[in-house]
Amino acid sequence: MILPRIILKEQPEIVLSREWVTGEEALKAASYATGRQREFFAWRMIVRRELGRDLRIGYNEAGAPQLENNPLYISVSHAWGYVAVVLSEKRCAIDIESSDRNFCRIADHYLSGEEQTLSQDERWLGVAWCAKECLVKYASREGLDLIGDLHLRSVDFKRGVVEARLDEKPLEVRFSFPEGTNLIQAVIL
Repeated sequence: MILPRIILKEQPEIVLSREWVTGEEALKAASYATGRQREFFAWRMIVRRELGRDLRIGYNEAGAPQLENNPLYISVSHAWGYVAVVLSEKRCAIDIESSDRNFCRIADHYLSGEEQTLSQDERWLGVAWCAKECLVKYASREGLDLIGDLHLRSVDFKRGVVEARLDEKPLEVRFSFPEGTNLIQAVIL
């Protein structure tokens, strides 16, 4: 397998089967609503198809998924019937979101005034949301302030790159608009 590996699947394309989850996971998922249960099963199936059926999946202190007894890093996202997984030898993060969502309504809650003006492109607020979500996942800790702790410095739509900072560390968030979908996809590798 070539790493890093990004996998994006439409959930209806995924034939879900309990053979891809442990008994413990099936019990946990039984209390979930149907849509949440599909998401839970879908990304586990994708990961286990890539890395082996016996792979153990746990969670870190911040609630992010991690692979047990495996050196690879994982990040997961799901939105509007899609699931995205990234596997990498280094810390990573992925986020997907529908481009149809009304980001204007909530922009003040996740972007500083300066960040809101980084681009006039109509897709910017959605890209910025996904970039911030990636930064939260990459930081893998609770209590982050979306405006005070996570900073977007610039955006280049031609290159599909947002330059960001987390704890004074510069990070590059790559984004795209996967063909045949209405999604925004952002990833830190």
